[in-house]
Amino acid sequence: MKTPIPLAVLLGLSITAYGICPGFNFAIGNIISLGEGVSQWNVYNSSCFVIDGLTTTKNPCTQGIFGCSPTPIFFDHYTSSITGLNYTCLRDPNSEVCGNDVISVCVRAIQFKP
Repeated sequence: MKTPIPLAVLLGLSITAYGICPGFNFAIGNIISLGEGVSQWNVYNSSCFVIDGLTTTKNPCTQGIFGCSPTPIFFDHYTSSITGLNYTCLRDPNSEVCGNDVISVCVRAIQFKP
């Protein structure tokens, strides 16, 4: 006799989080306009939970947690506002999203040489 699978189990399986930026520590989304000149950038873990970010009316490249590349400009450096650890950023080739936020770069810990 077959045992029916409870609906809650099926729903749980259908909303399982997927990993973004495989092989990286974090991901940074695109600019989110909050209105009145205020912009936000979120830093996500691999399950799309916001773990850090920046909200500002100024240039995000000069606010301390993000560094930017020369033209074409993208975030090429991230410093965690929580731990102070430094990370390098690479453009996301997979066009991934967290909710409605398109991921712009994937973030990996900088390897320090002893």
